[in-house]
Amino acid sequence: MKFSIKLALFFSSLFLVVTIIVILSLTIFSHDILREEIANNLEEQSFHTMDKIDRALSYRLTHLLHLRDIIQENTLDSENKINSDEIARRFANFMRKNKDFLSLSLYDMNRVRIVDTLEEDIGKQHGLNEYWPDIISGKGVVFDMYYSESLKRPVFHFAFLIKDLSGHPVGVFVVRIPPEDIDDIILQAGGMHPNERAMVHSGQVKVDIAQNDGLLVYSSYNRLGILKDMAPQWERIKEEFKRGNLWDSYESDPADSGGELVVFAHERGYNGFTGNGWTLIVRIPSNFVYAPASVLTKKLLFILFATGCICLVGVFLFSRTVSRPIEKLDLAVAQISNGNFDTVVEIASKDEIGHLANNFNQMTRQLVHSTYLIKEYTANLENEIAIRELAEKRLKELLAEMDTILQTAEVGIAHLVNRRAVWVNPQIERIYGYSREELLREENISMIYPSVGDYETFGREIASLIATGGVYHGEMKMKRKDGTLIWCKIMGKAVDHTDISKGVIWVTEDITERRRAVHELRIAKDRAEEATQLKDKFVSLVAHDLKSPLASVYSLLKLVLDHDKGALPDYAKQSISRAVQSSGQMIQLIENLLDLGMLRVGKIKPACEVTDVWLCVIEAISDVEHHFSKKGVRLVNMVPEHSFQFTDPKLLARVIQNLLSNAVKFCKPGDTATVFIPEGRPSTIGVKDTGVGMRADVIANLFEYTGSVSTHGTNGEKGTGMGLPISYEIVRAMGGNLHVESQEGKGSVFYIDMHLQNPGVASA
Repeated sequence: MKFSIKLALFFSSLFLVVTIIVILSLTIFSHDILREEIANNLEEQSFHTMDKIDRALSYRLTHLLHLRDIIQENTLDSENKINSDEIARRFANFMRKNKDFLSLSLYDMNRVRIVDTLEEDIGKQHGLNEYWPDIISGKGVVFDMYYSESLKRPVFHFAFLIKDLSGHPVGVFVVRIPPEDIDDIILQAGGMHPNERAMVHSGQVKVDIAQNDGLLVYSSYNRLGILKDMAPQWERIKEEFKRGNLWDSYESDPADSGGELVVFAHERGYNGFTGNGWTLIVRIPSNFVYAPASVLTKKLLFILFATGCICLVGVFLFSRTVSRPIEKLDLAVAQISNGNFDTVVEIASKDEIGHLANNFNQMTRQLVHSTYLIKEYTANLENEIAIRELAEKRLKELLAEMDTILQTAEVGIAHLVNRRAVWVNPQIERIYGYSREELLREENISMIYPSVGDYETFGREIASLIATGGVYHGEMKMKRKDGTLIWCKIMGKAVDHTDISKGVIWVTEDITERRRAVHELRIAKDRAEEATQLKDKFVSLVAHDLKSPLASVYSLLKLVLDHDKGALPDYAKQSISRAVQSSGQMIQLIENLLDLGMLRVGKIKPACEVTDVWLCVIEAISDVEHHFSKKGVRLVNMVPEHSFQFTDPKLLARVIQNLLSNAVKFCKPGDTATVFIPEGRPSTIGVKDTGVGMRADVIANLFEYTGSVSTHGTNGEKGTGMGLPISYEIVRAMGGNLHVESQEGKGSVFYIDMHLQNPGVASA
């Protein structure tokens, strides 16, 4: 089935269902309202009918009372006897004017009929049993339905007591009204439609009047049942009277009467006519009463049918406008499913279908692009899979290599869970002497500790460190299977410190032999230091003993050279000059050896204090500036005054002097040497030169005393090779550090880093 037909059927069904619900609701609602309105109208009509019956009877009663008064006033002779001729004349005259009455009769107090308009049974005595007791009891007027013996049928009776001028009763005036008169009253008073009157005459609409005891006094269809039968529905009506409903309506049981609307109204009387407590009962077939509601329902159903037909046509046309673009989309989807991604849906509408077509076209374009990307991604994925396969293969190789490493490692490796071994490598077996099976079988590893107490203490000490992800490093005694105690270096870390149940990896190394070797080395070191101290002491003694003679020789040779006045030949002067230079270098070497020895034996102790570094630099410059002038090297002091550091001023001045002597030695004429404090480093002093610089291999051993001859300067200057090592030892003794940065051909920079050990330096 095509989508357009499905859509038409769907919308048609939906509309019909909604329409049916709405119309049925309106029909039921309208039907109920109409039925209620009809019932209310009939109730009101019955009430007014009963009221108009009372009005009509009251009207007749008024005329009859007037006639009675005339009889009492004008038809009695001087002896208060009834003048029958006069009464007959007046009766005849009254009957000509009023056709509603069946007969007029006059009886004396002996119940003898004196006058009768029908001239029947005149002179006869009658029982008048129906109304005579009420008349005798003094009731002036009696009205009721009685069976007439003379007429042989039930009739309505009005009975009036006739009195003389003195008020004594002299006769009874009786008026008979045929039941047919009530028919006219009902038809006229009820305001019935001609169809309704015809139904009353035909017996379809049934009208009854019942006495207080339910006995019929009038029936439009059951004349023979008057004064014999009980009124239909009387028991139900009595129940309504008990509830206080004097007029109402209800629908009778269809099983009893075929479905009727029963309307009743209780008599209230009118004006001087009090009535007899009659009840008007009207029974109307339900199909006749509710015929207008049925007509309305049929009309609504016709409207529903006509509306449904129109809607079917409209929905079909509408579904075509909706389904045609969808069919185009369906065709386009089929083409795309066949691989034709260049398909374009041409729909010009600007509604949701048009937006859907535009989105579909955009989707196809994106699909083409996505197809290209998928192909590219597939190629990349294939490459990645190949790479991953290679990586997995490599990973397996690495795992095999790792397993080999673990199995052949020189250190023992174990995986413990809750301090129970779950995996160990062979080295663990060799270290502790237990087989792998023995270690894995035990509940814990307490057997490799010297005692159970050591096992428990170690567990408590490392618990918090391991739980926080820390790494344990330590050396402790452990116990082998044979009971031998060994020293082990142990490292441990949790596999996952957030889940300690995953266990801990422990690495163990047997360092028993290493500790024994270290102990022996410590003994050898102590002996070597002792020998060094003896050596330094010996050197100091020897150097001290050599210094005085050399100083004397140096002074004498210098004196001879300075006071020569041409007596010495040139070769002698040169020899003495070389001897002076050699003895001066020897004296400097001896002084350096003495200083180095005293530093090592602790005889030179820095006396650090808050010092103005600028003064130390000035002192050092004063001792070496003649060397700079002689060689043509520029010397610059960039240390600001009042630059305070916590140091020994004499030792610092000597270090700066040694560094400046070293700088001028390796500078060429025109170069510059500078003393400065680096920016942002107030506790550092720098000595920079633009000389020849140094190679990296020279820098590596620059501050070590090797005993070799020092490097010659740019002018062939010789040195002792002790200046920089002694400067390094002095700076270290003062708690600082001496290091150098140099680039061959561009110069060198020496840095003296002094630690701010005294907090007063910063404020000074």
